[in-house]
Order: sequence, then C-alpha cells, then structure tokens
Amino acid sequence: MLTHTSHRGNQSPAPQSLRGRARGATLRSRTALAAGIAATAILATACGNSGATAQTSSSASPITVGIIADTTGSTKTIGEQFINGSQAAAKVFGPIDGRPVKFVVQDGGDFSASTTAANVIKLKTQDNAVAVLGMASSECEGAISVAGRVQIPMIGNSCSIQQVVGSDCNYWFINGAPSPAEDAKAMATSAEKQFPGLIGQKWVVIGDDPGWSESVAQYWDSVPGARHAGVQIAPFGTVDWAPYIAKLRASGAKAVLVAVSWGVQYAAFLQQADAAGLYKQMQIVAPVGFPENSMVPGYGTAASNSTVHALLATKVLSQYGGSWTYVDQTPTGRRFNQVFYKAYGYPPTTQANVAMADTWMLLSAIKQVGTAPHTLMQALTTRSFQTPYWTHPLSVQAGGRQLNVPAFATKFEKLAQPQYGVSYANKVLFVMPPSSVVGSASSYGCHASGG
Repeated sequence: MLTHTSHRGNQSPAPQSLRGRARGATLRSRTALAAGIAATAILATACGNSGATAQTSSSASPITVGIIADTTGSTKTIGEQFINGSQAAAKVFGPIDGRPVKFVVQDGGDFSASTTAANVIKLKTQDNAVAVLGMASSECEGAISVAGRVQIPMIGNSCSIQQVVGSDCNYWFINGAPSPAEDAKAMATSAEKQFPGLIGQKWVVIGDDPGWSESVAQYWDSVPGARHAGVQIAPFGTVDWAPYIAKLRASGAKAVLVAVSWGVQYAAFLQQADAAGLYKQMQIVAPVGFPENSMVPGYGTAASNSTVHALLATKVLSQYGGSWTYVDQTPTGRRFNQVFYKAYGYPPTTQANVAMADTWMLLSAIKQVGTAPHTLMQALTTRSFQTPYWTHPLSVQAGGRQLNVPAFATKFEKLAQPQYGVSYANKVLFVMPPSSVVGSASSYGCHASGG
C-alpha cells in the first residue's frame, strides 16, 4: 500500500502537534544522552534599549538564565535558533540594573524528556539559573516533570503538546508559543478568509507522521462547511514522494494540506510536487508555515531555489513565529533584526522570533520585580509585557499557562530589494489576535495552582 487512508469516527483525541518542527523524534524511543554534557555559557553584552553598550564589569554579578536547546543531531537547527533568538533579544534589552544576562545552555537530547529533566536540574543546582527558556515538544514535558523540584520559572519556545497547557499544566511552566488548540483555531479562521470557495471542496492531508497528519485532518474537518479530509501517510523522513504525488493527482482533490515534518523531507515534497505539476492541479496549503532556515537561501543553511519556486505558490494558514518583516515595523523590532543580522549573517527566523518574545518577557519581569522565584512567576502570569514580537503587549492566559500570542497568516514573496542579506521573506497578510484564537484555561483543562 502506498497510501494509508484514515477513517476518523467520532473520536476526539487530545490535540497533537500541528508543527512538524517538534515531531518525528517523539515517535521513536530514545535513550538519554550520556551524563555530563557540558553547558555552554553565553554572556549577553551588547546594546541596551538606549543604544549604550551594556556594562559587563565583574562588580556587577550576572543574572543567569538557562536555555534547553538541542545542540546536536537533526534538531540542532531548531536549538540554534532558540539560542540565537534569546542572545539577540538580551543584547537589545540590555543589562538589568547594571547586571548583564548570562545564558547557560544545556542540551535537550533530541526532544528527550528524560535528558531535559536531568539538565533542568543541573541548570538550577549547578548553574544557579533563575529561570529556564528554550524547549520543544517532549522537552517541555521533561521540564514539567521536575518543576516542583527546581521551583523556578520556565517558558517553553515550542511546546507542541496540548497537555502542557491542559491536564499537565504546572505552576512553574508557561508555553510561550501557540498550542495545538490555537493552531487549529487559527487554521480555520485563516482558511475562511483566504479561500472560502475551496473549503467545501475535496481536501487531502499528506504527511509522514501519523499523529500529526490525523490531527491536521481532524482540525480541517472542524472548519465550518469543510468536507471530510482524506489522509495519505508516508514513512517518516520520506524524500521520494513520487508515488504519493501520483495518488494525490488521481484523488480528485482540489487542495492539499502539507503535514510533512519540517526538514529535508518537507523541501523534497514541495520540489517534487512542483516539478510534477501538482500546483497547477490543486492548491497546496501549509497549515503552520515552514522554517526559513532549512528551506530558503540566505537563512543560515543551504537551500534550493527550486524550493523557493514552490513556496511562492504555497498558501500559509498560520506561520509559527510570524516574520521578521513584521517585527521590523517598530524601532525596537528593527533593532532586534539588526543585532541578529550582525551576529549571525541572516535575519531572524520564525523560531528565533518566538525565542525573542519569550526572552523579552522574562527579562522585563526580572527588571520589574527581581529574581525571587515566586515573585517572578507571579509577575509573569499576571502582568502584560510589551515586546518587539507584536504591536500589543503579551500576557499569560488568565488562570492558565498559555501565553496569549497572536497567530499570523503570511505569504512568502520576493522582496522589492534585498534586506538583511536575503531576497525572500514571509509577509504578514493579517494578524489573528489572541482573543480570537486562544481558549480559556478551563477549556484547555488547566488548573495551575500551588507552586
């Protein structure tokens, strides 16, 4: 069988990840990395809000913040963006009451909950971190498993497991990116705006991760007026998509939702679909966008121009992390983009943008109330913070642990002239505010209390 076709009944499983950046590795058993992984210390010493150079003399002891980020393997590119985004944000934010911010990085072990749990404990007990950033997928669950032990604030950059803000939510842990439930709501809202005439037509989901593909299909089925979507599932990491593209062409579908995991397999599907003429036959749609750093030339890793040609014809329902072009609209956002580009040679990626927002929020709270754990957590969950990420302040969902972040519908296009070393970028078509896409804590099943 080349194709697995789903027959979804009335079951309503908990929402799973809609973002392939945090999937795939979680489907396979893993062993924790060997103990004793060395942490990487990074001192943020660049410009402050006023543009002055941050003071880094030994008379002012640094504020230590931990980062859990994958530093090896196939998920290294994700970890790098988390680290780079936090570093650049801290450089722009500047020292806090004369104290520089020092980041200590511990590896997440390829989305490993057990490795993350051990390294969060290290960050608290050995490195004296006052808070922890980073984390994707199962790393968030690993951090939550030891939250009661370390008792310091933690903000996840990509917690693509709904239970993190639902039944498993924890007093000490905030999800700083859209949850699967928010992705689903944004997907429906964006589709209704972008192509209402296609919603009632036949759609097919193509993917290489059964859980994610089924979830995308279920969310599509919930769109008002949508027909039951078929599902085609290839083995994880598939790079030869010819048999599946042939099935899509014969399916009679008018549109395809691409639920392929982020990586070379995603680019391979788009390239081959374009070469086979699939774009001329049906609309190709990316439910939660794509990562520029592995798909677009100039964003830090090798990429193919043939992928760019396909991306230009791909519709995006909701782009995780928005776009640097949106951030560039404000003076502080532009400064972040400039600092990031100067440090790394390319503009901030979507993943770096999320890391920036979470870091900025944390540093703002520390500046306001200090680093005492309970006081800091109280500030993070009850106050609002202006960041370069969005034109409005960010805050945490009342009574819960989901950050109220907007969703961005975007279009990939060629820039009128190169900026920050690139010729292509996502442009935001419209913003879906948190009030329209983020549910209540009670609807998610979160009862964060104690600590």
